Amino acid sequence: MAARIASTAAVAFLVVGAALLANPLYVTQSADGGSVIVSVDRTSAADGAAGLSSEIDRIDDLPPVAGYAARRAAANGSFAVSRDAPPLVLQLLRDEWRYLGSAERVAVYRPTVTVGDEETTLELENRSLESVESDLEITPPGRLDERDHAKEVSWLDQQSDDVVEVGDFSEAREHRLRRAVENGSVTVPNRNDADAFTPLGGDVRFVVHDDRFYRATVENGTDVTLRLTPERDDVVLSETDVGVVETSDLSPATRRVVTDAIAADGSTRVHRDEVNVDRLERLEGRLVAHEGDYYVLRRGHADDFSLVPLFRIALTGIGLVFAVVGLALAAWVRRKR
Repeated sequence: MAARIASTAAVAFLVVGAALLANPLYVTQSADGGSVIVSVDRTSAADGAAGLSSEIDRIDDLPPVAGYAARRAAANGSFAVSRDAPPLVLQLLRDEWRYLGSAERVAVYRPTVTVGDEETTLELENRSLESVESDLEITPPGRLDERDHAKEVSWLDQQSDDVVEVGDFSEAREHRLRRAVENGSVTVPNRNDADAFTPLGGDVRFVVHDDRFYRATVENGTDVTLRLTPERDDVVLSETDVGVVETSDLSPATRRVVTDAIAADGSTRVHRDEVNVDRLERLEGRLVAHEGDYYVLRRGHADDFSLVPLFRIALTGIGLVFAVVGLALAAWVRRKR
């Protein structure tokens, strides 16, 4: 009697196990399945190129000292600092910023700059976050109500032009400021050279201001001078690594997807079988031009997140368990006979 029941159970376990291992999810879900979402953002040549090339930067995205100098050069055509004056970063800590923050040390400091004939000294006085926020008349949101929190220091930097963070500076200046934070003060020679405007004139050859390109050059003379000269879009695009492709030059299928996204005010969705995904991928690092306007293309997958793989793994595991139990029962029945 027990052997008969075990035999029936073994067959049942094996049938269920086989059904789970051959479930329809393995058949109905295609290997690459899903749709592609194509999004396009309308932009200017200058603003779009700034997001695609390391040689181009928006003034507002520059490190603090370079951004300060570029804003003044954009207004006047040039900005100069004396070669034997205190380093520009220390001048700004004296005249422009009231506090220096360090998210690494979770602290905010009040800078005092003392200028000598040949050297300038920066001294830092530690201030509590509460006192700085009270002085600036700003209150952090509830998610930052824990005092002495690194994110609160960065939040202060973002909220107030009176606060600048050590990590915002380029490497050489950051190193000096970190020394000041560690030791309470730092003394440096009174000297400005081409590094005064880093990375302008070096890694960053062009800046964008009010949707226009400017060529950045640094001149070392009696003074160190940053010049920003307006430049034509086509000249900058030809000198940098930003590619521009006209929709008329695209293959018919790719052109249809891109123009559909433009017509739909931002995005369209297409099945992967209807478009060459590799061609769309190659457009992501370039500006797309259509009827005199420029666009930046982005591509995503509508079905990036799916529970199907998880269900497959779960059903496979359960199916294997049923199959093993069924085989074990069948082996037991054979021994009993």
